[in-house]
Amino acid sequence: MDSEEASDKYELCLRLYKDIINGHSVAIDESKEVYIKHLKDVDYAFFEQKKDLFKMEAEKAGLHSEEKLLDLLHESGNWSKEEEANYQVIDKELRNLRKTHSKIFLDSQRKIIGQRIKEKQKIVLEAQAIRGSLNIKSSQDMAAAKLNDYIMTICLYKDETLKEPLFTYDEFRELDVDTLTMYNTIYYASLSNLGADNLRRVGHCGLFLNSFMLCDASPYHFFGRRGADLTSYQGIIASHGCSCKNILENSDNTMPDYDDIDDVCEWFKREADIINKKYKTKPTKSSPNAGSQKQERFEGIAMVGATQEEMLAVAQEKGATPVDFHKAAERLKKDLKKDVLNSGDILKIHD
Repeated sequence: MDSEEASDKYELCLRLYKDIINGHSVAIDESKEVYIKHLKDVDYAFFEQKKDLFKMEAEKAGLHSEEKLLDLLHESGNWSKEEEANYQVIDKELRNLRKTHSKIFLDSQRKIIGQRIKEKQKIVLEAQAIRGSLNIKSSQDMAAAKLNDYIMTICLYKDETLKEPLFTYDEFRELDVDTLTMYNTIYYASLSNLGADNLRRVGHCGLFLNSFMLCDASPYHFFGRRGADLTSYQGIIASHGCSCKNILENSDNTMPDYDDIDDVCEWFKREADIINKKYKTKPTKSSPNAGSQKQERFEGIAMVGATQEEMLAVAQEKGATPVDFHKAAERLKKDLKKDVLNSGDILKIHD
């Protein structure tokens, strides 16, 4: 990353840090400010309860559940059970691929998974288009729409103290479609940068960690409230802060002076892996080497498709020395004056 990109990420971290500490984000509605409240974990549990209530109201009004609706669509020939089963399988595969993609280290492998995601996503979108073209709303659809409106009314405020709601629930549902769309856009856009990657960056940012460490990594002393009263975003960066404190106290290495916050995050991740492996590889009493003070082992790591930079990063994490096998083999041929190396010769590469 160049310095400008690193600077942009750091500035974004500062803005998000301010919002997370304040417990709200700020957006502009024409000429006035709108304050978007950050939710607590318990709020999401309450929303599930509210959604069930809205679903019961919809079914009392005559709307079918999604399960019943799919049965009716199958009977009418508009959407078969086989099509629905295939849709659910592919949708699950897509969700699993996205999880895998987020955990892959190598850029080359991420590109392969990314291509598979695009292929599956195209199939899912085509199926959703057919499914949605039937234009029949289920009780779940109605419940989701009402819940969205309800969330808007308890998250949008006129003042930064979050005391005066922008709308009541009934007022919000009376707004015209364009205004509803505008406020939905404001809400989701204001929170769009508060995803897992940016929360990780804020949680590893020196500005936050320095203050958090001064409070002995205590969320209560840092935020001034009990854990149950923290917003979800506050809880997440506090968790990152506690993890960083643990790593710094147990690491044998000193962090380099990084400019890019992503490099900082990667350093903490590598150190965490090193620390975990150090404590997991202690010999047991039943081990034949349990009494020895030191146990050496020879280990080779092959990474298909890895670039030189990726191999260097993994080697640093493992405390290993990267070897370009092709170049090493050519040098050994010259040293041994051989055209072909046998298996015994190859082992000398690692001497």
